[in-house]
Amino acid sequence: STNESDPGIVLLKVLTACADKLNYSIDKNILVQLDKSLSFNYEYLQGTCLLNQSDSLSSYLHRYDTLIRVFAESRRLHNLYFQANSLQSLANLLSDSTFCHVVKEERSFSFNILHSLHPDTFSTFSIGLAQESIRLFREYGDIYQTSCAIRTLGDLYFKFGDYSSAHSSYLQVQDILDSHFS
Repeated sequence: STNESDPGIVLLKVLTACADKLNYSIDKNILVQLDKSLSFNYEYLQGTCLLNQSDSLSSYLHRYDTLIRVFAESRRLHNLYFQANSLQSLANLLSDSTFCHVVKEERSFSFNILHSLHPDTFSTFSIGLAQESIRLFREYGDIYQTSCAIRTLGDLYFKFGDYSSAHSSYLQVQDILDSHFS
């Protein structure tokens, strides 16, 4: 079911109309991929709190649900970029021990699927998700997003008191950026 007022659908229609006006033919498979990417991007932004600034528990659960949906669907469609983005955001979201325990209780099915990726203790679970996002971004070939995910890993190390690993992560980001963007 398509929501005709969804910003992604509206943008897709505008792009299609522009292509028609220019007599440019668009492969239908590209439109399907573009539609999915726009949908993933919109949901991802919702899940990362960029479109919802509330700090209530229901807001956090909504963000979790949205990110899990993006992760599951992008994994099913082999979309490495959004798998990595959603895992990076989930690592941040689940780094709060109180929220992580709520999710474990209230969203046990999806939490167990995530936890099966990295069946570690609480703090290393979040770190494991961040490390998986780094692996996926590297596989995808996005240097900038890889460095952002490594920065997230550093932030998590710092949050959990592993300052040496945090420092190492930040230096790795600096090295990546210096070698590719200087």
